[in-house]
This record gives sequence, C-alpha cells and structure tokens, in this order.
Amino acid sequence: MNDRPWWSALFAVLLPALVVHSSAAQSVPAQDLENVLQNAVAAVRKAQKPDGSFGTKQKHLQTSLAMLALLSRGNLAANGDLKRLEAASRYLVKSASRNGNLADAVFQTESHSLAVTALLSALPHLRDRKLRQDATRVLYRAMRLL
Repeated sequence: MNDRPWWSALFAVLLPALVVHSSAAQSVPAQDLENVLQNAVAAVRKAQKPDGSFGTKQKHLQTSLAMLALLSRGNLAANGDLKRLEAASRYLVKSASRNGNLADAVFQTESHSLAVTALLSALPHLRDRKLRQDATRVLYRAMRLL
C-alpha cells in the first residue's frame, strides 16, 4: 500500500497544469502525462469520506482541493465524479458557520478562499436544486468575509 498522503496525488493533477508550457513538459509523451493524471485523480476519488469530505485535518482546504481536481478533469458524469462533487459541496455547505465562514482552524484565509472558489466552480454542476440554493446562500455570506 502507498504510504504517501492522498493529497500528494493532487500535485500530480495540478503540477502538469503549471508546467504545460515549459520545454521539459514538451518532452513528456502526452499518453504518459494522461496516465499520471488518471492515476492521481483515481487516488483522490478513493480518499473521499462518507460525509463527503476529504482528509482528516484541514478538511475544508483538502475537500476544496479535491473538488478542484475533479472539476479539472472535465467529464463529471464519468466515474461518479458528479456525485463526489455534490457530496463534497454538501459537506462544505453543512459545515459552514452561520456567517458563511468556511475556514479551517489553521490557514484560515487560504482554506476559506479555496472553499469559496471550489463551491463557486461546482455551483453550475450541482443537480440538486436545494443544494444549489443552500450553496448560493453560503457563498453570499462567505464572499462578504473575503
């Protein structure tokens, strides 16, 4: 079994986006890069908790990064990613404070900002009308805290 934390797979998802225009990236065969991305997202998929969250500490931060990784792959209907995205969105909405605060105890600004970004990015994909409405209300309050 792999001893690395699940979120290390996020780097495999996000890093290619950062280096795609570099000369080194052009020497990597496209299929190899796609295989790395598929494996990384598969690791992210396996890490989701029953409550929709990801990770054990800094759950808002890690859940937000996982949501963005799933969204970055496009076809959300494949592999149940839309259900994962909705479950993660539901977790963020339910765990938001009354004033819309989505911060973890550590790295409060970063976790709140990423949670807002992830929810905003997920919003157009949410099929559940009540979840969409609840997420919109949380986002309205959360954005006032930025």
